[in-house]
Amino acid sequence: MELLQFSCSCSRCLAGNSSDTSLEQIITLQEALNGTSASPTTTNHALDLVDLYKQEGFDAFIDIAYRYAALTHTAAGKLDKAGEFARKAADAFALGDGIDGLGKEV
Repeated sequence: MELLQFSCSCSRCLAGNSSDTSLEQIITLQEALNGTSASPTTTNHALDLVDLYKQEGFDAFIDIAYRYAALTHTAAGKLDKAGEFARKAADAFALGDGIDGLGKEV
């Protein structure tokens, strides 16, 4: 970070281009899953997104990836898996919002 006149040693900066590549993949997958890309999506795209969120340590935002997984599995008629991902999305959202599974603040 020459602009700020210090050398950052956080894990993301130390990862360099590999982290940048993962972030670009996340953006590409989310655009496809949002329907803002011309390419068709599958449940595998959503599962790849979940994996990338985990790999990058985006635990506070993983509910987004789980929501995509729930939606794509619903569209594919895989309702059991859709329910599983919907529950994970709700749990992750509640934890990120400071509420446990029982609706109590943590």
